[in-house]
Amino acid sequence: MTFREPSAQQTRGIPTPAAFGVFRRLEATDNERAHPGLGVSIGYRSADVEVTLYVYDLGLDAVAEGALSEDCSRHFLQCIRDTLAAVETIGGRASLLGQHVRGTDLSGPEFLRASFVMEDSGGPQMSVLLLTGIGGQFVKLRLSCRLLPEEALAAIESASDSYSELLWPDRSETRLINVGEGGDS
Repeated sequence: MTFREPSAQQTRGIPTPAAFGVFRRLEATDNERAHPGLGVSIGYRSADVEVTLYVYDLGLDAVAEGALSEDCSRHFLQCIRDTLAAVETIGGRASLLGQHVRGTDLSGPEFLRASFVMEDSGGPQMSVLLLTGIGGQFVKLRLSCRLLPEEALAAIESASDSYSELLWPDRSETRLINVGEGGDS
C-alpha cells in the first residue's frame, strides 16, 4: 500500500520530512502489512540522486542502538549480500567498492556504509547503502546516482549529510573509517 505521508507510528519517531536538503519526498510504502518486520519505505529524489529510506525492525523486539551493534553488523553483511544478489537477478553486475563506518567526532559512529558500482540496462550507477540502529529499529538509506564517479560520490555524500543532520543535529564534519576491503574515503 502506498501513501503520501507515513505516520509517526509507522516510523517510530524517525524523521521523514516532506523535504530535506534538495530532496523531495515521493511516496511511502507500508511494507509491514504484507511482510511483517519490513516496516515502511519512503522515496526521495533530487535532480541527480534517488534515496530510499527504510524504517523497520525485522520482527525483533528492539534493534540494538548504534551502527556498531551486533544487530547492525550482522544485518549489514546480509544487506550487502542481498544488494549484490538483487542486481544479478535482474541481469546486471555489481561490485562492492568498500565498507566504512560513517560518523563525526560529535555524533560518533552514525552508519555502517557500503559503496557499490552497478551496471544494468540503464548504464552504470553509483550506489551507497547506509545502516544504523536507532529508536529500537533499523534505519537504512539506499542512495543511487548515474553521474560520473566523482560527481556521484559528492552528490551521495551531500544527501547522506542532509539526512544525518536530521538524526544527529549536533554533529560536526563527517569522516569515514575503513572497516573492510577496498575504500572510497
